[in-house]
Amino acid sequence: RVVKVAVVGSGLAGLTAAYLLSNAHTRRGERTSGGEGVEFEVHIFEKAETLGMDSHSVSLAPPGLPSDLEWRVDVPMRSFQGGYYPQLIALYKHLGVSFRHTDFSYSFSYLPSLPPPSPHPSARPDIAPTMIYDGASGTKGISVPTALRTWSTHPVGPARLVAYLAFLLSFALATLFTRDVCTPLFSAVCTAAREDVQAHPAEEFLDFIWLTLFTHHYVVSHGVRDVVARLTASIPPAQIHLGAATTAVLPDAHDPALLAVVCTPAHGAPAAHAGFAHVVLAAQANHAAPLVRSYARALAPGGGGGGGAAAQRADALAACLARFEYRRTVVVNHTDAQLLPAHPRDRRDLNFVTVTARTEKSVRDECEKPAEAAAVAGAGLLVPPTYTMTTQMLLRPAHLPPAAPGAPAIYQTTNPVYAPEEARVLSVARMERAVLTRAGKEAVRMLSVPPARAASWVDDVRRWVKGGGASAAEGETEGGLGALQGAARREGGEVPGVWVVGSYAYRGIPLLEGCVAGAREVVERGIMECEGVRVADAPW
Repeated sequence: RVVKVAVVGSGLAGLTAAYLLSNAHTRRGERTSGGEGVEFEVHIFEKAETLGMDSHSVSLAPPGLPSDLEWRVDVPMRSFQGGYYPQLIALYKHLGVSFRHTDFSYSFSYLPSLPPPSPHPSARPDIAPTMIYDGASGTKGISVPTALRTWSTHPVGPARLVAYLAFLLSFALATLFTRDVCTPLFSAVCTAAREDVQAHPAEEFLDFIWLTLFTHHYVVSHGVRDVVARLTASIPPAQIHLGAATTAVLPDAHDPALLAVVCTPAHGAPAAHAGFAHVVLAAQANHAAPLVRSYARALAPGGGGGGGAAAQRADALAACLARFEYRRTVVVNHTDAQLLPAHPRDRRDLNFVTVTARTEKSVRDECEKPAEAAAVAGAGLLVPPTYTMTTQMLLRPAHLPPAAPGAPAIYQTTNPVYAPEEARVLSVARMERAVLTRAGKEAVRMLSVPPARAASWVDDVRRWVKGGGASAAEGETEGGLGALQGAARREGGEVPGVWVVGSYAYRGIPLLEGCVAGAREVVERGIMECEGVRVADAPW
């Protein structure tokens, strides 16, 4: 029995769902409640010309590089860390994806205000870090920034002469650490503004800190293009539809128990792909919601689909998706070192710059400053100054010959608050990123149920310490699918299954782990169970 499944969107969540479905027949102990074999025919729909996980990445050709070689740069940066990403790491190992330790070091720098608008590089500020973290979960310690090596004007005396406690107390350490380290760090992790970080639910941040303690950072050795190739190897090219945006999801005109996906290519008439028993929406929540609404309208009385419970469930899912919020993110690859600390000795793998406006009025004044040039503003290159600007010093790939003497290094800046020199810009990518809010956290529970709570706070703490993080502290019972995932189908109706996956649709900070874990949950506990498929082994 062939079951057709449409996957709309080809980020990591969509590709993971497609991989699990297309390889379900290889799982040990596969069987169905009716005793018949099931084969999933997966179709991927992607609006970009390349699969989404790699669609923003760029191939660079630095001067002097042979024409048969390229420097492929992932956009955005796709690092992950032990402890918080168990499903992602297990998937990569299962696929044979090579990844390596990259225990990032950080520099933290602060500007009292944005530099005045000017096209001249000389008008940009000298960035001087006040804290340098040397990586490896703190085991490599910290370094003294250049600006502090000769500092002698501290009110209680030079640092080399002051007792450690007096020095820390004079800084009101706890407040400063939260404001000047934790907030910029999570602004970078979430690519969100300061106000979003401060309003973010605390539980997810505490989980992240605990679960990543004393663990390594990793990056894939051959870029996300390698991940994409491995995830899609079992899907025929004819079932991968690129360059056509999905504009509607409708009941199949010939069978109300099936779906049709309507795509509109950049040039040409809309085309409907019919016969799907399930659709997995792996797009952003703000893109998926209109698709679910289109389905609900088609099911409503007068829409031709008959209405009823399926329309109500689709309306509820669309309302749920509308509760998630997104923020604009800009990633620039460039060769302008003026976005780094001025002294080379202070530069680290990741260099954070925060504009330290102290009052609501000063923040508003900074946001209302004109961009450095009209062209920059028109290109949408800058974000508000309440974002932390993060500049990564990109390592030259091992397969490339050494750089020529004097050749510029390449940097990747995420969320620039002032622009690199225009002539040094290599590429610009603009995207949106989900940010967790309290309303969004409540909405997540309708898509992915957290584990049952422990009987008492003592049990909570015991499980937290033993297993690590709230996911272990919340009880013995595992989480599962939320009530709105495939709701009408799971309730026994002869209707298609409508499912949602993505970093935002799973418990925790919206990161790569949620893409993989959520996709597995939807496939195994949703689509497979609806089709009577049971597997005895884990997928990885």
